[in-house]
Amino acid sequence: MKLQVSALTLNYLELKDQLVASNFVGTQTAAKNLLKGVEGLNLKSVSGSKREVLENSLLQLLNSLTVFDAATDIKKQRALFKTISEQYAAFIKESGMSEMKLYQQYCPMALNNVGAYWFSKDSLIRNPYFGDEMLECGEVSATYEFK
Repeated sequence: MKLQVSALTLNYLELKDQLVASNFVGTQTAAKNLLKGVEGLNLKSVSGSKREVLENSLLQLLNSLTVFDAATDIKKQRALFKTISEQYAAFIKESGMSEMKLYQQYCPMALNNVGAYWFSKDSLIRNPYFGDEMLECGEVSATYEFK
């Protein structure tokens, strides 16, 4: 399962990167790949209450990705990405199974100053909520290294 979670993480990071690039078509493709990854994730090796928590996290993520897929512009996608990132955070923290170091980053100005988090594989800020407009707006709020 660890390899599947790492592949899922790469799909999430690709979605983030496409939002950074303000590539609407790219975000649609990346979201579909993430959706397929979530649907294909096998939790049979996880038991008990942890499995139930992970299944619930994945179900929420599936629902959000389905809504994301129907978004008609990049602005709507960016608003929905906040929820996807929150749900992915809940999943990745509970599973603890990604084979990479992840930086949780935060922009206080995202979504009309509501603020929003996202994950990155580097500490360098590349803001998915603003793209070129405010590419480096944000800060690293936490670092996760799963082994």
